[in-house]
Amino acid sequence: MRDDRGAATAEVAVALPIVALVLVACLGGLLAGTELVRLQSAAADAARLLGRGESSVLEHVQQVVPGATVLVSRSDGLVCVEARSAPRVLGVPVEVSASSCALDGASLITSALGFKVRRFPYQNTYRKCTEQLTVCTCA
Repeated sequence: MRDDRGAATAEVAVALPIVALVLVACLGGLLAGTELVRLQSAAADAARLLGRGESSVLEHVQQVVPGATVLVSRSDGLVCVEARSAPRVLGVPVEVSASSCALDGASLITSALGFKVRRFPYQNTYRKCTEQLTVCTCA
């Protein structure tokens, strides 16, 4: 007859690192999801700030999500902001991005008064946005 003493200990010793890896991966996914929510909030705030004519957008997004990049576009009376970040999950960067648009009130007012619309130095992408009441999503 075989002696099975210690078999359970060996099985736990083999399974424990796998369970720990799965838990760490789940925690990383949760952190990436949290980063996405913070990024979406920062992009929405940034679009509203730009719509009011303020220029502290990059600083605002960097405060909320350190290391994030910001792309701004203006078209058809809308200002769209896309924010990107790459949190690490198990040491691998996972890119998350969020975008939001708002009415470009500063552009509408200055155009109506005949002034030139101010462009920001970090504006390097243009996207077509579809309007949904006062907010739109970038396509």
